[in-house]
Amino acid sequence: MYFAIIWNHPDIALKELQLVSPITVEKKADHIILFDTKFPHQLPFLSSLIKWGSVVENAELATLLPWKKILWTADTARGLTMKKKFLLKRFKKVDLLHTDKEVKEKGIELITLPSMQGYCGIVEGYQNIQLYEIVDFEKPARSMQTWMMPAKLTHALINIGIASLKKRTKMLPEQLLIFDPFCGTGTTGFVANALGYHFIGSDIKLNFALQNQQRRKQTQHYHHQLFSFIEQDISKPLDADKFQELLTHQTLIITEGRLWPVIKQTTTAEQIKEYQRRVKNLYLQFIQTITDFFPQKDKPTMVFSIPYYIGQENSIEEQILFLTQNLGWKMETINEVYKREQQKVWRKIVILQ
Repeated sequence: MYFAIIWNHPDIALKELQLVSPITVEKKADHIILFDTKFPHQLPFLSSLIKWGSVVENAELATLLPWKKILWTADTARGLTMKKKFLLKRFKKVDLLHTDKEVKEKGIELITLPSMQGYCGIVEGYQNIQLYEIVDFEKPARSMQTWMMPAKLTHALINIGIASLKKRTKMLPEQLLIFDPFCGTGTTGFVANALGYHFIGSDIKLNFALQNQQRRKQTQHYHHQLFSFIEQDISKPLDADKFQELLTHQTLIITEGRLWPVIKQTTTAEQIKEYQRRVKNLYLQFIQTITDFFPQKDKPTMVFSIPYYIGQENSIEEQILFLTQNLGWKMETINEVYKREQQKVWRKIVILQ
């Protein structure tokens, strides 16, 4: 039995968790889940897990807690009791949703599991914050026009896509290729490469992606995999010669099209309606292009986000569903929207197979 502390988007986290083929999943609290899996070695690759580990009996702690180590827990009373009982060097309280360098290097963190008397969780791993910080904040070229999908969300979309592909094909290919036709600043490519996957990105303009490419090669997360950018308007047909790699590899499409102009306090309902129309047309053209390029029997799995306008009528999802059904795709959406404070446009995740 394993536990995990998940981020603020539980539905997306549970969808991503399918990558490790959980046998059972039980939510114990707002951020705590329990599950069984035969693939615990894959837990470090899940972006929506803040921390995770094994569920153990309290009686086992005497043999699991090293002598004179630091104990970390969000439960102050329990921490003080454990410090005295096991003669630990010291106790320090840490928030359930936070991590710390000292936690990883010097301490042992215990998680109190609600309604599980006699058991607790021992943290065995933490999310890869460093990767997300490098991708989101240390790239030299960026622009609000490209919207910069968060690296952590990109990682989740990749895992959701792989889990869907795994369910569909019953196995994963060794040479998986991630394709992002709206590559923007290159976020999807950076994350895909850090995870060890091949990558091809395209966009109508590659200025920012190419500027960030050298930075990517200088980080510890760089892998020598297939990695290239191709200038392409995705509303136009793909050249089979330029995009041959998409046909010779098992391709997974992970992307985010334009959320389009920034919504301000002064933006009117009519302007938002026009933004939606333009975004809708772009997505429909993109899906048609992909459908025309790939043979029917080799259609790739696609996972992408679409804009969700707060307080407005949202018709993009309905229009995509209508088109994809006519083109022979199976469409699924995650009901929960990905949102951040002060944002006026949220994201909804679409899965096509």
